[in-house]
Amino acid sequence: MEPFIPVDLPLKAKWEAALRRLKSAKDWHARYTAAAEIVRHQPPLYLAGRIATCSVFIERELKESRASAYRNMHVAALATARQVERYTATRLELAIAFVEAKAGRTLEHRGDLDFDRLRITVERAGVAISAPLHDVSHRELRALLAALKVKRRGADALVAVLRRAGLEHLEVTVRNDQLVLKTPLEGLASVARALTTTLIS
Repeated sequence: MEPFIPVDLPLKAKWEAALRRLKSAKDWHARYTAAAEIVRHQPPLYLAGRIATCSVFIERELKESRASAYRNMHVAALATARQVERYTATRLELAIAFVEAKAGRTLEHRGDLDFDRLRITVERAGVAISAPLHDVSHRELRALLAALKVKRRGADALVAVLRRAGLEHLEVTVRNDQLVLKTPLEGLASVARALTTTLIS
């Protein structure tokens, strides 16, 4: 037996309207835009349908894995229908993951990333070129993302070492493919010692 969930009437009206859009969606973008509206609303609209969790909503209405549904909703929330048609959902998904990994943050809203102006540096025949998104293959995007994840793991490992060295005053962030260290001047010597020990060992 499902738990009883009190229903707020305005929330129920939004839920029913969004669910109708989801069920009547004629294309990929309309389907996942409606799903994203239901899941991202605060509180989630599926609660008004007496659905207790997002996993149950996805299983019942989208009939796919949670990971797949979240990826698709994320793309639909950030890209327009025209962009999905032009670039493909897979290319957009990879581009979003790459940009988020470089920036060290999650993109939230449409307009956070201009796909039409986005240029990505790829290496072809030993030469680095800046290519528009439509000219970057899925394979190239996957390779760039994998390389970035390797760099990120290395940066995370260095951060862990510095934390274990007891450098409580050290502020460490990773963004735009760079490791940024901030420390008061009086802590500079201890940071330099920790870095030297780490790099030599």
